[in-house]
Amino acid sequence: MSSWLARFRAAAPPMEVAQAWWDGLSDAERRRAEDDAGAARAELRQRIVAAGTTCEEVRSDAQKGYIFTAAVLRAADQLLKIPPPKAGGTLRGAASGDGAPLGPRCVLDGGRPGTLGLWWSDFQTASRPYELLELGITHRLNMAAEVVRKFPAADSEPRILHVPMRDAFSNEKEVNEGCVDEWAEQLGEALQILRSLRDEGARVNVSCQMGKNRSAAAILVWMCSECGWKLNTAVEHLRSITALACGNPYLIDAVGKFLQVEVDVPLNEAGDDGHWICISPPGTPRAADAAADWHVADPAANGAGGSGEVRTEEVEEVEEPLEALFEGL
Repeated sequence: MSSWLARFRAAAPPMEVAQAWWDGLSDAERRRAEDDAGAARAELRQRIVAAGTTCEEVRSDAQKGYIFTAAVLRAADQLLKIPPPKAGGTLRGAASGDGAPLGPRCVLDGGRPGTLGLWWSDFQTASRPYELLELGITHRLNMAAEVVRKFPAADSEPRILHVPMRDAFSNEKEVNEGCVDEWAEQLGEALQILRSLRDEGARVNVSCQMGKNRSAAAILVWMCSECGWKLNTAVEHLRSITALACGNPYLIDAVGKFLQVEVDVPLNEAGDDGHWICISPPGTPRAADAAADWHVADPAANGAGGSGEVRTEEVEEVEEPLEALFEGL
């Protein structure tokens, strides 16, 4: 058994595993690695995956999303002098949620002590730890209340922190306005978390259910509070990264309330010259609410005399001749 695999099986520190791999290379292999670091890294990854045929520890790591493997590869990046991913790339202006390109989007580069790297995604991407670890992401900040229980334990890698904001967009103005104060308070909680992580030099992936509004609100607060961005400029920057971002005007009001700035952010024009306007859809209706709405919408169903008797009417279907549909063809 190779030295690096023995250390892998013993769950030694990732850098120790990577160093054992490097020390085990021949002079010719090291020269090739120096000439093509990416190929050397890919070869190490292939060796680890191939070891899973006989190594229980590798198979166990695979079932967990290759979390330890990713940490070893990050350590190998340091030995190979492979720089961490930079902001930007091919995912700018992408959609979000179902159908979006796979992978988190880098909003602000960072990750050195005293700096914060900010990445952004939907829940599906945030639930794939291997991809995040490959990018050097150290923490996950979830802003969606409805997916808190879908994440693994808080001590899994990358570490998970939650600010459980509920999703709401109602036809009732009072309901929306009632959420603004609650959201503004929670955005303050998110800012405090991000400030503490900056001291560690962390790289944080901020997510919500769809990666559009609640996560964007947390990122906006950081950009405006800590990086000197104007709110409108920050919104446009996020919309250039994720096309349907910042579509809930009441969440933007909550951001403005927390920042204590006047909000004059245009609605999202969806990137097609203004033919469509994007806003958040209503929250998912609950069964009890749906039942209540049914009774309100159809009071006659309860009977005029309050007897609770449901009245029904049979409507006779009238068949229309189909020939008229094809006249003139």
